[in-house]
Amino acid sequence: LLNSANSPATKIVMGLSFGVALSLVIFAGSELFTGNNFVMTVGALNKSVSWGDTIKIWIVSFIGNLTGSILAGSLFFMAGLASGPVGEFIAKTSATKMSLPASDLFFRGILCNILVCLAVWCSFKCKEETAKLIMIFWCLFVFITAGFEHSVANMTLLSIGLLSPAGAAVSI
Repeated sequence: LLNSANSPATKIVMGLSFGVALSLVIFAGSELFTGNNFVMTVGALNKSVSWGDTIKIWIVSFIGNLTGSILAGSLFFMAGLASGPVGEFIAKTSATKMSLPASDLFFRGILCNILVCLAVWCSFKCKEETAKLIMIFWCLFVFITAGFEHSVANMTLLSIGLLSPAGAAVSI
């Protein structure tokens, strides 16, 4: 809705929504593939977990996040939420991502994951829940407003884009 009005607040609202999502993942004790890249690498380097177990966690969390993203995207679409201005925004955003060079997406993904891992690390370091929330929101707000790419968020977005009739420019 904000996007159809060409509102500069669009990215601010998106940044807040991603902050909510990561907060829910962290506070629920769930697994996020991109956060596990940091956590498991530190564990393997400290020899508190083997590299074999690290790779297993990465594979399982990636598959779990992909499955959850496709399910969430499908539910979003089947609930009729991907229509009108929202559907147009999703289709346009998905098409833009599909048209970017792979190298741009890759390096934007690295920049994004630095911020996601920083948010996860800060959530371990901070003792107060309020401090954890603030740090998660700050880190994710930066990655959204800067236009970085998050692999798991893109799994959901592109799933909706593939299902949407307005998403003709989105393909596998």
